[in-house]
Amino acid sequence: WMKACDILKQKSREMQYLSIDEVCELSSEVGINQRAEVKAMLKHFHELGVVIYYGDRKGLSQLVILNPQWIIDRISDIIREFNVESSIHSKARDQIAKSMSVEWADLTTQGILSKRLLRHLWRGDRPNLQFLLTLMQSFALIVPLKIPVPGSILLEYLVPNLLPRNEKAKKSVLNILSKSTGNRNLEPIEILFENFVPNGIFGRFSVVILEYIFLKELEARKRQYTSESNDNTTGYDRTKLLLNDIRENGVELYRTWGLFVIKETKFMVTREKVGFHVHIQECKDADKDTDVSSLCRILCGLLNSLNSEFYNSRLDIRIKKPHDTTTSSVKSTDFSWPRPTPAILTPKTRSIPAYLRPKAAEQGYYTVPDLV
Repeated sequence: WMKACDILKQKSREMQYLSIDEVCELSSEVGINQRAEVKAMLKHFHELGVVIYYGDRKGLSQLVILNPQWIIDRISDIIREFNVESSIHSKARDQIAKSMSVEWADLTTQGILSKRLLRHLWRGDRPNLQFLLTLMQSFALIVPLKIPVPGSILLEYLVPNLLPRNEKAKKSVLNILSKSTGNRNLEPIEILFENFVPNGIFGRFSVVILEYIFLKELEARKRQYTSESNDNTTGYDRTKLLLNDIRENGVELYRTWGLFVIKETKFMVTREKVGFHVHIQECKDADKDTDVSSLCRILCGLLNSLNSEFYNSRLDIRIKKPHDTTTSSVKSTDFSWPRPTPAILTPKTRSIPAYLRPKAAEQGYYTVPDLV
C-alpha cells in the first residue's frame, strides 16, 4: 500500500484525478491485483487525506481525486460572489459564459443553474460534468429545480447559496403572520445551535427540506401509477398528463428564508444569529399543536441527517417549541430520514421533451424530441 501511495502522490503532481480502472492498473504494478483490495486501500487513503474517493456513493465511485483543489475550484466556479464589487472572483471562463446572457443572469441573480451554462463554466471538464453535479448534490449544495417525471430530463438546479435575499418580502410575510388571527399567540419554533452556526447550513437545510418534499411527491406519483394500473391510458399518455401537473408545492426560497409546505402545513423558516426560527403559517388540522409537534419531529429528523452526514454529529442542536420553557435536543426525535440518492431525484431518461420553466422554454433550447 505504501508503494501505491507513493505512486499516487507522484501522479498528483501532474494529474487532478484518475479513474478507478487506472488506479487498479497502477496498483497491479506493486502487487495489488484484487479490485476489492484497491477499494479498501483507497478508503484508507481517503481517511488519511491522501486522496478523495467516494467508493460507497453511487455515481461517485468512478473517479479518484488526487488533488482536492480541483473539486474546490469546480465548486467555486458555481458558488461564489458574482456582484460587481467581487470582481476578484471572476474567472477567464466567465467571458464565454456571459455570452449566454439569460442563463448567466439566472445563475448570478436567481440562483438557478442551467446545464447549458456548465459547458462553459466547466470547460475542459465536460467528461466529468455528471460526476461533479452528483458530487454537489451529495454535498447538499444544489437540488433539482423540479422533479423530472418519467420520460423528462432535468436541465436546471437550484443553488440556495446564490439565491437573492429579498429582505423586504421577508418583513412583509412576517408582518402578515404576526397579524394572523391563528398566529397572534403562537411563538415561532426555535432551532438553536449551542456552540456555533456553521456557514452555509441554512442552504443545506433548505436542500434537505426540498428533498423530503420531492421524495414525498415521487411516492405519491408511484401510488397514483399503481391505482391507475388497470386503466386504458398508456404510460406515455400518463407521463404527458403528469408533466402538465407539476406544481410549485407552495415553496418560495431565498438566501436567508423560505416558505415550505409539508403534510399540508405551511411554514416559514428564517435564518437567525443563533439558528433558525420556524413560523407556522397554516395548518390542515384544527388542533394546531398536533401539526406543530409533527412538523418539529420531521425537522429534527432532517437536521439529524445533516448533522451526521456533514458534521460528524458534533453539532449540539436544540429545539424549543411554542409555549415550552426549555429546549430539547433534536437527537431525541424518533424520526429518521436517509437522504435520497441523486439518482432518485434525477433519473436517467430518454424520450419526451424536458420539463422547463416557462421562461427557459421561451428561449427555445432543449426541445429536441429524443434527448438521451
